[in-house]
Amino acid sequence: MTRASEGLAVLCDTDGLVLNVMCETSTLSRRPQVGSPLSTILAADNGEKLSSLFDELADRGSAFDWSINVDTPLGVCLFRFAGTATEDGFVITAAESDDDDAQIVEQFVSMNSELVNSVRDLRQRTAVADVSLQEFTQLNNSLVNLQRELTRKNGELERSEHLLQTILSTTPDLVYIFDLQEQRFTYVNSSVVRLLGFSPEETTGHTGHDLLADVDSTEKPGVHRAEVLDAIDGQVLEREYRVRNAAGEVRLLASQEQVFARSPDSTPAQILGVARDITERKLFEEELERRATTDSLTTAANRHLFMERAAAEIRRAARHGRPLAFAVMDIDDFKAVNDTCGHAVGDLALVAFAEVCRESIRDVDLLARLGGDEFALVLVETDCAGALEVVNRIQASLTDRTIDADGDSLLLEACAGVSSLTAADDSIDSLLARADKALYRAKNLGRNCAQIEEAGLRH
Repeated sequence: MTRASEGLAVLCDTDGLVLNVMCETSTLSRRPQVGSPLSTILAADNGEKLSSLFDELADRGSAFDWSINVDTPLGVCLFRFAGTATEDGFVITAAESDDDDAQIVEQFVSMNSELVNSVRDLRQRTAVADVSLQEFTQLNNSLVNLQRELTRKNGELERSEHLLQTILSTTPDLVYIFDLQEQRFTYVNSSVVRLLGFSPEETTGHTGHDLLADVDSTEKPGVHRAEVLDAIDGQVLEREYRVRNAAGEVRLLASQEQVFARSPDSTPAQILGVARDITERKLFEEELERRATTDSLTTAANRHLFMERAAAEIRRAARHGRPLAFAVMDIDDFKAVNDTCGHAVGDLALVAFAEVCRESIRDVDLLARLGGDEFALVLVETDCAGALEVVNRIQASLTDRTIDADGDSLLLEACAGVSSLTAADDSIDSLLARADKALYRAKNLGRNCAQIEEAGLRH
């Protein structure tokens, strides 16, 4: 970084003798004295450079960016000199600056140019031949203040960059920049590297398709999507997608992306994305959903899900004029099973019964445990005759399924009641009521029986 002194401003005659010291820096080994040559402040063998500076002032009236070494208590330091010729002599300004800071040097030269222009402008405005030394000193101080401000701004910029890099390297979120033309990542933070298991070079050197072998190939992050092309500046695109990392693990990510840079024709060229690994959160949510809608013993739907799905199917069937049937089933003498064989055997019987029902229905149908040994079926696109066939198939399959009850084989049987949707049904209650009536009649007939209760028809 550049080290700026307080600056030096003196008035010299054409022979280099100091006539007036307007501003002097405290970092000089030898301070300029009125009546003494200005060359006394210089390091050895630098007098010729100062003489050349005076020659240029005499020929051109101004000189800029002369690098001359000056003695300071810290050793020889490089100063930048500039000057302006006036009727009273040469006004010389100088400030200390390291040679390796091109930006500050450029600012210094620019300010010296501004200083000369200001002096000329001041002469024109005031029509006075002699420039006010006080105003000139103020301009020189402005130069020094600018150098200090630039140094401070550079320091703030370095601190801001360090803070940003610290945030990007420590945040658990995945931050990336994706080039839409080249279809590859141009920047990824350390969280991307940790999640994917690839090195930074592998991550930025491969295309999005090669790097992220998604389970669903239509969900590639950063791929040239229409929604990105249509996005306006500042618009945030949110989505979820699954990726497979280097270890073969599938992870679910939730990302927010927006246009980061555009090509000359204004089409998006790069997108900036921030993604978060939500795999564990999603699994937890799915588990909560499963527990809220599933019977924990039989894994059949619980009453809450049954009522919700049944109501939806009733609305769908009524809207499209399609058949829909319900069946309610009880395990015969289940109370006796619990009382004589114990609840553990009773639980086995419930699980076995649910498995047989599940094997006998389609994926679009629904099996639910309403409570105790009472189960219900929602059979879509099915009338009473079709529902009775399903029930009979379940009853037949139960004869091949036995339960081990302390060495004895327990054979399960069940009764069923069936009903179907009519134009008069406006809720699930009426269908369940008819199915319950049919089940009650079936149980009165004996074991392993089934009955149908249709509007105005029983059989």
